[in-house]
Formats: sequence, structure tokens, C-alpha cells
Amino acid sequence: MDGEQDRVRPNWVALSIVLAAGLVAGLLPFLLYIQFPYLAGPYFVYAAIVVPWRGRGFISHATERPSLLEWILAGWNGVGVSAIVSWIGFLWYGLSYFVVWAIGEGAHALGWALDMNPSSIATYVSAAFIVIFALAVPFQLSKELPLKLYPEIAGTRSAFFPVAGKPWRLAFLALLGVTVSVAGVALLDLELQGLGFTFFLTCLLYLTGAPLLQLGKRKLPSAGTNEALTALRKLFSAAGYKLIERPKTDSPELDPLITSVDLLALARDRGYAVNAKVLDSRETDVGRSTVFEVRTGAKALQRALRSSDAPETVVEPYLLVVGGQISEDLRILSGEVGVKLVHLPDIESLRPALAEEADTALRDIALSLLQVPVGDPIIPLGVPPSRGAAV
Repeated sequence: MDGEQDRVRPNWVALSIVLAAGLVAGLLPFLLYIQFPYLAGPYFVYAAIVVPWRGRGFISHATERPSLLEWILAGWNGVGVSAIVSWIGFLWYGLSYFVVWAIGEGAHALGWALDMNPSSIATYVSAAFIVIFALAVPFQLSKELPLKLYPEIAGTRSAFFPVAGKPWRLAFLALLGVTVSVAGVALLDLELQGLGFTFFLTCLLYLTGAPLLQLGKRKLPSAGTNEALTALRKLFSAAGYKLIERPKTDSPELDPLITSVDLLALARDRGYAVNAKVLDSRETDVGRSTVFEVRTGAKALQRALRSSDAPETVVEPYLLVVGGQISEDLRILSGEVGVKLVHLPDIESLRPALAEEADTALRDIALSLLQVPVGDPIIPLGVPPSRGAAV
């Protein structure tokens, strides 16, 4: 199933306005402090132009449009980033002020008269650094934010959807932030352009926006997991299987179900939906949910491989666990739901496969470690596996 007709086109007008507004909001406290608030207007225009220009090659795989609250959270994602830029501005302002003040005091102690204004110099030095970072930020977010709003896996919602599903909590946090800000100005008699209020506001914007920056970012596999996957690719190839890494179907119904599948190994009459788990010293077992995720992924891939003019390929769920301990309950559960569970004591068990090059010896290692039958036909070694190929 293609799903092309179901894809949603990114709304670049809304995306540009939302992101530009968020970036300006996060940058405004520092601009107020250095008394350059008029730069907010040109910066808004600049960011609004950069976003669609840099993102013009983006292809959406999403099948769901972001809601209004998801758009607001996307803008607040930009607030979190530019609040970091404001932090940098305050840091350089403080460092510059201290250096100029120290030079002036030293000169005064030596009897020299230096006409230097620490505040003025610090303002221009920090403004220079702010300009450098602020100009670069839209280029970065123009690649990240569209992918968060329009995910690459068809059928899934934006990265902000889990947070947007709690509107009352968000409303409470927004009300709390406004109340604290107003109280800071009214009760503590803070000046809108003074250091106290602008620095406090920057902290508030950062604390509320920073948690959104991690949403939607795929956790990078550990070095051990990468090593295990490399060995698995080599072993399954030696055993006679064609490989597809991180398989996709472009189906909004199926792709959300196969995100747990690291590798699809196919032969003429069978296939394996493989998930590899490398446990570290802090982990002793894999969760029961992993077993069901692998089984669901295998069933979805088997459905995607169905063809009216060919016999159905049976795709078996395959869970490889390296390290840790496998509980008896998990072994029983895996057997009951039909998940092939293979446990290796440590990553060293896979090292011979990485070092071996002879076809016959590698095939023997593969059949022993993987505990699978020989694929038909045998796929010659040296055939590179497909990456992210559509099934």
C-alpha cells in the first residue's frame, strides 16, 4: 500500500510565522536588556524567509495535520532555542563587562586614565555574538521543526502530540508563568528593561521551552547495538537471507507498527522481523512489551508482503538479546506468542562473526548463533543490505 494520496503537505506559511514568532519571543528579553528591541522586527522577517527557503526540499510522510495546540508547542520549541541564545548573550555581556571593568581598575591603579564604559562595550560585544547565533538558529530549526510536525512514519502524529494531549496541564503552566512574571514586575518592582526582570524572563522561557527540544529525536543506538546489528547483517547474509534495514511500507496503517523492527531478513519461503537488544550493566532483562512489539511488527510486515500471484511469506518475529539475563517468564511468554527468542551472554559471542571472512565457516557460525534454517536460495556474501527500503 502506497499511501501517497494520504500524505499531508506542510503548511509553510504557518510554519514560518510560528517559528519566527517563537524565535523572537525567546530572544526579546536580551534585546530589551541591551535596549535593542527594534531588532525583533527585522529578525522576524529574516526567520520567516529562511524557514521555507531552507525547508523547500522537505517531503512529508505525515497523514495527520497538526492541531492548533501542536502548532503552539512548535512555536514554543523555537522559544526554547532562542532563550538559549539569550543566555549566551547574558553570558558574554557579563564576561565583557568584567574584563573591561578589570582593565579600567588596573589602569587606574597604575595612574593611567582610560575612558572606557564597561556597560557600553559589553553591550556591543554581546550583541555581536547574539547576531552570529541568532542568524544560524533558523537554519538549524528549518530542518528539525518540519520533521517534528510532519513525522516520517506515516500514520503517526507529530512529536508534540503527547504533550498536546494534556491541554489542562499546559493551561495551568501558562497561567503560572504569566502570574509569576506579573508578580515579578509588580511586587518586586522590577524594571521591564532591567537585568533582574529580563534575566528572570529568559530563565522562565528556557525552563518551559527546553523540554520540547528533545521531543521527536530518535535515540541513537549504543556502540554495542551497532556492533550487534553489523554482526547480524553479516550472519543473516551468510545464512542465505536478503536484508532490509529499518523496513518501511509507506502505509499509514502499517508503518507505525513496524518501528521496532531493526532488520527484515527474507528468503524464498520465510522471513524474520529482527529486533536486537544489547543490555548494559544496569539492565537485567527486556520488558514484556518488547515481545509484543516485535510480534506486531512481524505481522504487519507479513501483511505488507502479501501478493495475489505468489505464496505468502511467513514472517516470524525474532528477538535477539545480548547480555543480561532472560527470565523464565519471558521465555515462556515468547514461546506462547510465537516470538523466537535468542539470548547471547555478551557481545563477545558475535565477535567471531565480525572477524570471519570464509563463506563456509561464517555460514556455520551463522546457523549456530542465529538458530535459523538456511535460506533458499543462498544469498552470496558481499551483497550490501538495503537501507530503509520499502517493502
